[in-house]
Amino acid sequence: MAQTSDQIFNKAIEEHQNNNLIEAKKLYLEVLTLQPNNYAAHLNLGVILQMSGELNNAKISFQESIKCNPKIVEAYINLGGINYKLNELDEAEENYNKAIDLEPDYFKTYFNLGVVLAASDKFDQAMFNYNKAIKLKPDFAESYNNLAIIFQKLKQPSEAIKNFKKAIEIKSDYTEVYFNLGNLYSDLEKINEAQTCYEQVIRINQNFPEVYFKLGILFNNINKLDEALQSYKKAIDLNPNFYQAYNNYGIVLEKVGKLHLAEENYIKTIELNPIFIEAYYNLSKLKSFKEDDPKFIQLQKLYFDKNLNNNQQVYLNFALGKCYENLKNFKKSYKHFSDGNSICKKNIDYNINEDINIFNQIKETYPSIKLNHSKFSNTQNEITPIFIVGMPRSGTSLIEQIISSHSNVFGAGELNFVNEYGDNLARGVSEIDYDLLLEFKNKYISKLRKFSSTCSFIVDKMPLNFKYIGLLKTVFPDAKIIHTTRNPAATCWGNYQQLFTNKNVIRFCYDLDDIVVFYDLYKDLMLFWNNEFSDKIYNLDYEKLTLNQEEETKNLISYLGLKWENKCLTPEENKRSVSTASNNQVRQKVYKGSSQKWKNYELLLNNKFSSIM
Repeated sequence: MAQTSDQIFNKAIEEHQNNNLIEAKKLYLEVLTLQPNNYAAHLNLGVILQMSGELNNAKISFQESIKCNPKIVEAYINLGGINYKLNELDEAEENYNKAIDLEPDYFKTYFNLGVVLAASDKFDQAMFNYNKAIKLKPDFAESYNNLAIIFQKLKQPSEAIKNFKKAIEIKSDYTEVYFNLGNLYSDLEKINEAQTCYEQVIRINQNFPEVYFKLGILFNNINKLDEALQSYKKAIDLNPNFYQAYNNYGIVLEKVGKLHLAEENYIKTIELNPIFIEAYYNLSKLKSFKEDDPKFIQLQKLYFDKNLNNNQQVYLNFALGKCYENLKNFKKSYKHFSDGNSICKKNIDYNINEDINIFNQIKETYPSIKLNHSKFSNTQNEITPIFIVGMPRSGTSLIEQIISSHSNVFGAGELNFVNEYGDNLARGVSEIDYDLLLEFKNKYISKLRKFSSTCSFIVDKMPLNFKYIGLLKTVFPDAKIIHTTRNPAATCWGNYQQLFTNKNVIRFCYDLDDIVVFYDLYKDLMLFWNNEFSDKIYNLDYEKLTLNQEEETKNLISYLGLKWENKCLTPEENKRSVSTASNNQVRQKVYKGSSQKWKNYELLLNNKFSSIM
C-alpha cells in the first residue's frame, strides 16, 4: 500500500532528527513532488541544503517556503543567514526585518540583524539591534562581544573594554572574547594585559593557533625573541598551513641571525600562498634570484595583477627593485623602487615643511632647556646611555653591533622612548621646567633598566635621536653620543631603497627631493650641536671604519671609557638579535665599498644628490 504524503513527511522528519540527512533530503523531495506547496517540507529541505553547503539551493527552498506561507518566521531568519553568507547584505537586512515584524520578541533575530548592519558599516543601527537583543536577553554574551567590536572600530577603547569584560562576566570560558580583548590591549600597547588575555585563551583551549600567532607578534614587538619563536612554532604545529605564521617565524629567525632557516620559512610561506607578497620581499633581502627562478617569474606576473591593494604593490615593487639590482638591471630596479616609494608617499599625510618647522623649533627651544643644565650636571646613574645617532642607513646598526660585543654594553636597538617622552619638550610644545625635564629623564631610565641588569652601558641606536641631542646632553650629561656619518649620496639612496615599516617615525624617505631637504636639515642641526658640545659628541666616519677597522674601533671604545676587548673586532660573531633593516649586513664581516653602490644609479638620479656632496 502506497504511503501518503503525510506519512512520508513524518518519516522525513524522523530521519532528519536522527541526522540521516541524505535520506531525509530524499524524502522531503518526495513530499514536494506530491505536495508542491508544503511550506514545512521546503523549509526543512532548505535547512539540510544549508548544512551541506548548498547555499544557493537552500536559498531557493527558503524562498519557496515563504511563497507557500509568508508568515513563517524561521524561513525569513534562515534566508537572512544565507543572504549574509552570500554577501547579499541588503537582502539579509530586509529578511531579518520581516522576521522581526512577525515575531518582535525573539532576541536572536535582532542580533543577526546587528551582524548584517555592522558588515554594512551601519554601526549606529547595529548597536541599536545588539542592545535590543540584550534587553530581551540580558545574559546574551555574544551581543556584548559584538558591541565591543563596534566600539573598537569607532576608536572608543574604554567602551570596548567595558563590553568585552561584561561578556566575560556572563560567560567566563568565552575564548573569542578573551582573544578579541587581547587584540585590543595589544593595539593599545598594553602588553601585560594583552598577554594575560592570550594566556587565558590557551588555558581554555590549547588548540587555538591564532592565539599563539598573536603571542608571537606580541613577544616580537617587545624583543622577547625566544618566546616569539616558540609561539610561532606552536601556531605552525597546530596549523601546518598557517602561512602568515611561517612568514613571521622567518622574520624572527632573521633577527637572531638564523638566515638560512629564515629563508626556508619564507619559501614555505610562498609555497602555501603564492600571492603573499610580503614573503617575496622578505626573501629578496636574503637571496639573489636568477632570471629563471620560478619565484622571480611569479613576482613578475604578480606585477600585472590589477587586484593588488596598495600594501601589496609596495612590497611587490621593493622586492622587484632588489631582484633587478641583483641582476644588475639598474634601470628596472630604479623604476620599481620609485614606484614603491611613490605609493608609500601617497598613503601618508606628510609634507617636508613639517620637518623644517620641527628643526627650527628645536633650535629655538634649546636655550630654555640649556638653562637647566647645571641642575643635572652632577647626576650619576647606575646606567649610562649610549646614543648612536645620525641619518638612517649611515652605519648605526654596525656601530651598535661593534660596541655591544663588549661585555659591559647591552644593545637595545632602536628605541622610540626619547621621541615619545621628549619630543614636546625638545620642540617647546610643553613648558620647559626642571620638573618636566626630570620626569622625562626618569621615564627614560626606567625603560632602560628593563633591558639589562648586568651591563652598565645600554645602547639606544634610534638614528633620529640626533634631533634631541640638546635635550639628552642636558638631562644625561654623562651620556655618550656617537654620531655616524657616511657618504651623503650613499646615505640618501639607502633611505630611498629601504622599505621602512615604521612610517610614523621615518616619513621623509619616500621622495628623493624630500630626502635631500631632510639631509640638509640634519647636517645643519648637527653643525649646531657640534658647535654647542664640541668634543662631547664622537663623530665617526663609516668609511674610515671600514678602511681602518682596528684603529677606529679602538678609538671608539676608548671614547666610551671601556677596557679594550678583542671581541669588538668581530661584530659578525655577536649573537644578539638585530631588528633593524641592516640585520643581514651586520652578520657579515666589516667590508669596504658598500658606499659606492649608489653609483649604479647615478645616471638615473639626474644629479639629485649634487647639492649635498
